[in-house]
Amino acid sequence: MKKGLLLIFSLLFLAFYPPFDAESPSKSKATFFQQLELNVAYELEELRVDIIRKETTSADGDGNSTTEDVPYHPLGFDLGNGLFYDLNGNLALRLKHLFDLDGRNEFSLKRIERVQQNRGIEMRKVSEKAICREWRGILGNDRSRCLDVYDQDGVVQVSRNGRFCYQIVEEEGEVKFSRNRQGRRWTRLLEEGEQTFVEQIRDRRRDVYTQENGEVRLGRDILLQVDETGKKIEIFRLRRNNLKPRLIFTLERKGQELLLKDRRRLIRRIGLERDKVTVYGRRRALFAYEKSV
Repeated sequence: MKKGLLLIFSLLFLAFYPPFDAESPSKSKATFFQQLELNVAYELEELRVDIIRKETTSADGDGNSTTEDVPYHPLGFDLGNGLFYDLNGNLALRLKHLFDLDGRNEFSLKRIERVQQNRGIEMRKVSEKAICREWRGILGNDRSRCLDVYDQDGVVQVSRNGRFCYQIVEEEGEVKFSRNRQGRRWTRLLEEGEQTFVEQIRDRRRDVYTQENGEVRLGRDILLQVDETGKKIEIFRLRRNNLKPRLIFTLERKGQELLLKDRRRLIRRIGLERDKVTVYGRRRALFAYEKSV
């Protein structure tokens, strides 16, 4: 398992493309994607561009419904090409990869919420022992929130203001996650044969993740593959009763942009400039990140 565990916080091997000049954060001009992989990994910083974001809907007594994003989970799988799938079912592109920051323990990124006005600024500062957010409050006061990270001998523990948040433990043949300091209620990813992992919650089998013949199957939910041309990553929704998987998204590269399309139209455009990544919706820029010196 140790050779299969990709430590995103400290060392990453995968590359989105071959090496590339300094004009783009991703360091690549290649139009071809590498073959997908399936490596147990964790992403603590929550620096992601969503492709699939799970949602939950709840209703109050008056019948009013509220929809919220499912939180990111730190543990999941690195699929290569900058893709990360977490155990809450969220699929995303890692900003560390797009900025060619894999393997860097210290860096800063500036998030710009209102791109046209250059407003809504938030700093993300990452070091070997902490992950911090800094922003300006409504009243003009500076605010910050930090996670403290302990990473040693196959154990990662994350806390906030001295309060335990969660831990990830690597052992022979498995990786474990728990939000309990004493290690109760483990979620386990067990290696079961070559390129096959089983998710267990409280010793009950939940999902199976596999890579075979160029396809990556993520539980009973998603299937991904690079198409025959190597220029697109196809994302399918798995269906029951042996029905053919349904294509829901494609990811392709055009010049210095990544294009996310559904079956009918473009839904996301990711612009890769020098030291800047801008995410566009159908009509306008949604947010951007800049590498901070």
